[in-house]
Amino acid sequence: MIVESPTQEEFEYYSGEEEDEDHPHMLPPTVSTYNHREKPIPRPPSLEELKDELQKALTAAVKVLEDAKVNPSSQPPSPSGSHISDGDPLSSASSDDNRGWYELQGMHILDIMTLAIRAAKMYYTAHDQPARLAAIKSERRIRAELLTVMDVLKKMATRTFMGGMKTDERETMENWVASVYEMLKQEEAMEEAERKRRASWTWLDDSWQGKNVEREYAFIKSMDPEADTLPEFRSVDEVADERLPTPFLNDLKTGLRLVKLHNALVRESKRPFGAIDKWHTEFGKPYRMAENLRYWIKAAELRWEVILHVDVMGVVNGTDRAAWKGFEEAIWKWCARVREEITGELKV
Repeated sequence: MIVESPTQEEFEYYSGEEEDEDHPHMLPPTVSTYNHREKPIPRPPSLEELKDELQKALTAAVKVLEDAKVNPSSQPPSPSGSHISDGDPLSSASSDDNRGWYELQGMHILDIMTLAIRAAKMYYTAHDQPARLAAIKSERRIRAELLTVMDVLKKMATRTFMGGMKTDERETMENWVASVYEMLKQEEAMEEAERKRRASWTWLDDSWQGKNVEREYAFIKSMDPEADTLPEFRSVDEVADERLPTPFLNDLKTGLRLVKLHNALVRESKRPFGAIDKWHTEFGKPYRMAENLRYWIKAAELRWEVILHVDVMGVVNGTDRAAWKGFEEAIWKWCARVREEITGELKV
């Protein structure tokens, strides 16, 4: 039996590569069909907007809880002297009406309280000064209060709001709303005290031409947690060798005040990182002073991005005038860098 060759088939093989390049639907190979579209990204809300949203949510929560307290049921009280048996259809209808009302009331409370919890969570997480909130109330306590309210709402929804909202459930939610209001009130008081404190910072003015050292000393004085014990400054150039170190440098040579001042400035900054977590407080051995100074120098490099050159052992031993002069210059260099960053943050 003879079989025909497949190369002699009646219909030839069609390949897309043989498509006519002049076809009107055929694009040139260099043309891109990708259409890039800019997706608009909304800006994140500011802290003031989040605070305003939280206050509105809390106001709505107060209103709905007060309404639930005043009107716990849609059914009016039964007339005095009247009695309806359990088997009466009217009693069953009244119970069904109350159940429907309790469900509507419960769902409304659930929605309003959920919005309040969401607004509070967003305000807590987006706050630019978490240390301020922590000073009012710890993060653990804030989280525990939120979980308590959410647990109450969960229990209400689990029983399908049967019997309406209980007194202890309402009081738990009222106490949470009151605690958030109290936190906002304390925060406003702290902000007002901070504004008054900043009004006394003379180093923020630009009228210190030719008085750089005096400006940096005023900066230290305003930021030092123990400013009352800070000695007056006197330059090394104005003191004879036998009177070195000056009271100012002698107080700072232990490094303890510089470490505490660094940590205070880190807390003051809007970028609260890079604090020194360990230091010496007893200086019976000179190496402890040297380590404190080295902690401060390294923290200045990592946090404030300023390189300080200090003869640490020369300062600790107190025998070299050049070491004292270098130590003094390093202090003012560090102050200038930190002051510039703090000033820039305040002007934003």
